[in-house]
Amino acid sequence: MEATSKSEPGSDPPEIPSFLREAFEENYERLRLSTNQSLSPAARESAFTQVLLYWQKLRDIAERITETEVRLALPAQETPKGRSFVIEGVVDIVQESGHTVMYDIKTHDAGFVRENQELYSDQLSVYAYIWEELRGEPLDETAVIATAIPSS
Repeated sequence: MEATSKSEPGSDPPEIPSFLREAFEENYERLRLSTNQSLSPAARESAFTQVLLYWQKLRDIAERITETEVRLALPAQETPKGRSFVIEGVVDIVQESGHTVMYDIKTHDAGFVRENQELYSDQLSVYAYIWEELRGEPLDETAVIATAIPSS
């Protein structure tokens, strides 16, 4: 369930972090305009740090992502008491040689994820069900990528 990588943080040429910053800012601006919501400068910088850590720690996965920010939604669900709700999630997909892996990125500590695998396993099972229902394609694996910011 946990993804790891052998990439060394800080070993990228300087153009990679610059490219990531530029792409982050473009995506942020597009989201800000489409949702009419913005982040504080501190929250925005924290979000970019998450992107940079993801690249540094999990470069081998990041380079193989075939679909990113895939929105999964199972609408028109109903509780036993008749309240309607929608199950939604956002995942990344890697498809290689007929093998499909779904990654759910969490800003949680990897230790917390390891200690609470049942929480994430249930969520991934629901996401896998939605994926298979919407796409008609099976998944071979699911995994959580924990990208908590280290406490220095």
